[in-house]
Amino acid sequence: MDDTILPTEWLFRVKAATRDLVRRAGGFVRAGEISGRGKSSVERWCSTDHVDVIPIPAALLLQAETGSPLVTIAMAEIAGRQLAPKGGEPTGGGFMAGHVRVSKEAAEYSNAVAKAQEDGVITPNEQAEIDREAAELAEAVADQRDTIAAAGGKTIPLFGRAAS
Repeated sequence: MDDTILPTEWLFRVKAATRDLVRRAGGFVRAGEISGRGKSSVERWCSTDHVDVIPIPAALLLQAETGSPLVTIAMAEIAGRQLAPKGGEPTGGGFMAGHVRVSKEAAEYSNAVAKAQEDGVITPNEQAEIDREAAELAEAVADQRDTIAAAGGKTIPLFGRAAS
């Protein structure tokens, strides 16, 4: 880590966002295909053992593919800013919208597991369904964590706007 000129907390924030983005893109190999880079490069962008950070063109390609501006959000937060969609509302839809999404995804994951275990075995198709539901749940939790992190220790409006 000594080769970077970035403060450690900035480097870790960008790497955390990169790991989440790579996961949403489908993993190291798929992210490499999307960004035109090798698997080992993508692994270095995600690893706190390396100072390499994701290049902006690669971040833009992965964010476009996933619809998740995670690295851009991290960079904005580092600069003391918050992203907003074109309409001007802050991204995320508020804490409660995220909570509802996490709850829904947790229920769908639990339902997939319950259905799969009924006959005492989990078939390959059931494994794939459970994995899909787990990925959706992980994404919902990651988005909720981003909402919390974006607050930076300040109060969070429950429904998308601060009270007037």
